[in-house]
Amino acid sequence: MAAGTYNFEINQGETLSLGLIFKDSTGTAISLTTATIKAQIRPTASSNTIIASLLATKDSGVAGRVVLSLTAAQTGQLSFTSAVWDCLVTFADGTTLRAVQGAVTLSTQVTR
Repeated sequence: MAAGTYNFEINQGETLSLGLIFKDSTGTAISLTTATIKAQIRPTASSNTIIASLLATKDSGVAGRVVLSLTAAQTGQLSFTSAVWDCLVTFADGTTLRAVQGAVTLSTQVTR
């Protein structure tokens, strides 16, 4: 299954909370109960530099839902203009799914 595309903007100095629901090709929510979820922002897909690792929290009340987040202090330290990101889901049986990917931009904070 091809990764979905989701582009977003981070407001520097604000808390980032990005809620996503992962579904299979039939539209059924994917069970994340035993899955491990990682999401990173990098300058380019081939870069070894990690700009940020987003905290992934599974929503036990909604099947397939995960919230990716960064604190206001974390976004306040960011200094890129544009970058790329993706989210990798690893299931208990060892299979992996790159569920979503895209571009991310930073809106620079003025008031500090």
